[in-house]
Amino acid sequence: MFGTAKQAAHVQVAWASALTRFKLADALYRSNDAFGKSKNLANLLELEKVSGEQVCGSALAAKAHPVHGPRIAAALAAVDLADDRAFREIIRPADEAAVALVLTPAPDADALLFKVGVIERYELDNFDGFPGDPIDHIAAEAARLAGEVA
Repeated sequence: MFGTAKQAAHVQVAWASALTRFKLADALYRSNDAFGKSKNLANLLELEKVSGEQVCGSALAAKAHPVHGPRIAAALAAVDLADDRAFREIIRPADEAAVALVLTPAPDADALLFKVGVIERYELDNFDGFPGDPIDHIAAEAARLAGEVA
């Protein structure tokens, strides 16, 4: 594979490093989606909205209400701050780690299949930060790996 044993070892090390970086970033990304501060605050915002609508009769009236309006506005501001922080500290680094992993040469077919899953989960086919078309990248890697097997 990869010409020489030294090249194969380099690919394995590069893949292991990129995979570890991705897995750590992905763990934070998934945790944020499942139970992160943004999600919890969004749930609280929704409760504030529902409470205000029940008392005031409509969302518009709730926003204008002297008690419910400020509570809804404060909850919305907290969600916005949490979302901005999550984007900077969790989402963007996870996106970058996903792209870096997909661009790292796959040492074998299992790694290539793992890349396909990353592309799907992170929607890299719609991500401006991915250079080129992911399918072209996967096709080229599949051809390279097939040539090494033949």
